[in-house]
Amino acid sequence: MTQRQSYQQDLRGADLTNAQYESADLAGTNFENANLQHANLHWARLQNCCFSAADLRHANLEGADLSHSLAHGANFMKASLREANLYQADLSNSYFQYGHLPGVKCEQANLEACNFTNAVLSGAYFGGANLKDAKLRGAQLTGTCFENADLQGADLTGCNLFEATLTGANLHGARLSQSDLEGADFENANMEFTSLDDAYLSTEAYEVSTRLENTEFRRVNLQGAELEAANLVGNNMTGANLERVNLQHANLSGVNLSGANLRDATLSGTILEDTNLMEADLTGARYNDETRFPPGFNPVEHGLTYIKNY
Repeated sequence: MTQRQSYQQDLRGADLTNAQYESADLAGTNFENANLQHANLHWARLQNCCFSAADLRHANLEGADLSHSLAHGANFMKASLREANLYQADLSNSYFQYGHLPGVKCEQANLEACNFTNAVLSGAYFGGANLKDAKLRGAQLTGTCFENADLQGADLTGCNLFEATLTGANLHGARLSQSDLEGADFENANMEFTSLDDAYLSTEAYEVSTRLENTEFRRVNLQGAELEAANLVGNNMTGANLERVNLQHANLSGVNLSGANLRDATLSGTILEDTNLMEADLTGARYNDETRFPPGFNPVEHGLTYIKNY
């Protein structure tokens, strides 16, 4: 087996375009402001390195170990970090647009305000990571794990989160509009003030289901979202915006919908037993004979529209 070379040195500002460092031991090297465009760092040891303001566009970092490294404002656009290790690395304000990062390991990493727009992050692990105000618009997040991650204010508009894990994640104020959330697990997540308008969470067409049990949905914006057959049992949706939401055959037993906006929502076959509808606006919402309301609830008095079963 070829031994790793050691390059522990100061390479600040160096022009390392197309450099070949495959499997090299570069731990502790200072690459601040260095030009590493198209560099080959495949399987390189890069622990405790400094990449702040470095240019790593199109670089190959597949399988590289960047644990505990510092990279404020680094440019990783279109770089490949497949299965790279970023454990506890600080990469805040860095750029990963159109990057290839499937299986990347970002446990407890600081990725605050990073830009992952249109990046491939399928199967990546962000357990306990800081992704506050991160931009993930259009990212491929199939099977990605965000367990206990901080995604406050993050932008996940138009993302594919099929079968992603967001258990215990903090999504306060995050944007998931127009995202595919089919089969995602949001159990015990905080989604207060989260925007999910026009998101897809329908579970009827697939064997896997979107898990939303015990999720905090206070004042969440779900306007126009697809929640057909979703299981929302026991959730707190106080003051939520559910206007035009499709809740056909969804289970909302025990849900707190006090003060919620359900105008023009579809409630055909929806289970609303033991649901708190106090001061909820149900004007124009549609129901049928299969809709199950709380005891004593009069749908006509609350402005709902009856539709025949087909």
